[in-house]
Amino acid sequence: MSVLLNDAAGELRSIQVHYDGEKAIFSYGKGGDPSIHLYEIDVDGNNLTRITPDDNEVDISPCYLPNGGIVFTSTRSHRAVACSNTDAVTLHRCRADGSRIFPISASLEHERGICALADGRLLFSHWGYCYRGPHYIHALFTCNPDGTGVMTAFGNMHPSPKNWFPDTACQMPESACVMFEHFLGNG
Repeated sequence: MSVLLNDAAGELRSIQVHYDGEKAIFSYGKGGDPSIHLYEIDVDGNNLTRITPDDNEVDISPCYLPNGGIVFTSTRSHRAVACSNTDAVTLHRCRADGSRIFPISASLEHERGICALADGRLLFSHWGYCYRGPHYIHALFTCNPDGTGVMTAFGNMHPSPKNWFPDTACQMPESACVMFEHFLGNG
C-alpha cells in the first residue's frame, strides 16, 4: 500500500477508480481552504490534476461516466436549502477535463452519492422534506445522465434517529445490487 496524497489538514473523499484502472477521481479540499474541488490522480501517485476550477465552490461525489464525462454534486447552482443557511449540493456534469460544467438538476435540496448504473442511469441520494425533517434518512433516486427521468429507486424509508448520507456508491459487476459507503450522523 502507498500513500497517493498526504494532507493531514485537508479533506479527501469519494474516491472512484476510472474504468481503465489507470487513474482515480476524488473530492479534495486543501488544508485551510473552505472550497472543495474535483481532482484526478494516476493510480501510481503521479499527475495530480485539479479538474474543477479553483474558486469558492464545493464539488463532491464525483463519478466517471462511460462516455468520458464526469457527474458530481456542487454548490455551483447557488440554491439555498429552505430550512437552513446552507447552499444545496445538486447534480452537475462536465467533460473529462472539467470544461463545460452545467447543472442537470433543479433541486433545492442536497443530492450526493452518485453511481453510474450498468443500464446508463445515475443512482444518487436526495434529501427531501416529504414527511420527515432534515435529520432523517435520504431516499435513493435514479435519473438519466442528462438529468431527465428522475424516479425514486428506494425511497421514503422509515425515519431513523441517524442521518443516512450515501457518499459513494457502485453497482456490483454483473448484478443489480449496489454497494455504498455512508455517514451516520447524530441528526
